Amino acid sequence: MARRVHGATRLQREPKPEGRGVAVVVKLLLSALLLGAVVWGGQQLLDPARFPLHTVRIESPLQRVAQQTIRDTVGRYVQAGFLGVDVDAVRDALEALPWVQRATVRRAWPDKLVVRVTEQQALARWGNEALVNMRGELFRPQLDESWGRLPLLRGPRDSNRQVAEQYVAMQGMLKPLGLTITHLSLDERRALSLRLDNGLQLGLGRQDTDLRLLRFVRVFPRVLKPRLAMIESIDLRYTNGLAVRWRAGHAPAAA
Repeated sequence: MARRVHGATRLQREPKPEGRGVAVVVKLLLSALLLGAVVWGGQQLLDPARFPLHTVRIESPLQRVAQQTIRDTVGRYVQAGFLGVDVDAVRDALEALPWVQRATVRRAWPDKLVVRVTEQQALARWGNEALVNMRGELFRPQLDESWGRLPLLRGPRDSNRQVAEQYVAMQGMLKPLGLTITHLSLDERRALSLRLDNGLQLGLGRQDTDLRLLRFVRVFPRVLKPRLAMIESIDLRYTNGLAVRWRAGHAPAAA
């Protein structure tokens, strides 16, 4: 009589090697089909003919930059379509325009590019080659005689920010006196000088220029203004005083 064996388990047959190979091939085929579908779908989405750009909307008021200039600049990129257009490249192209300080570009479904432009605001002329904006940055539009009314700033290479900041600060100090800076220069030795709209020239030197100009502001109303027509220039490069250069024939008589 045969003995029954308790607790015995049924043996499972391992799949044949050929079966494993077929499964791997099927998985690879499915992966390839999925990848192909993704690539094809991406190509369809990026096809300019399916999602063309029809409109460029400019949302900024413009004074210096013509709308047509902006449309022509953007137009070089719209052939890529709504999804394919490189908005960063469009922005960079717009910011390369002389009167554009900053630009933003975004898509608006289903067929628009929305453009906003911040125009340059000219603070002054920089020598004979450029203008300087409110942030002390240089930009180079086509200059004409109309810019002659702007103050003229000069300085060594890469000093435009410093000179622009000094101009703004000093013009603020002089404005309550009714005086306007027409020229401000920083020479190679970093000495500062300026000319006012009444023709008066001030030498401020290299150090403590704000304090020296403040000294001028304090004495101007009572001491200098009554004699203004007689004064050619004022040297403020002194610790506690100033030196006046009189116009020819107008020097006061010695006491």
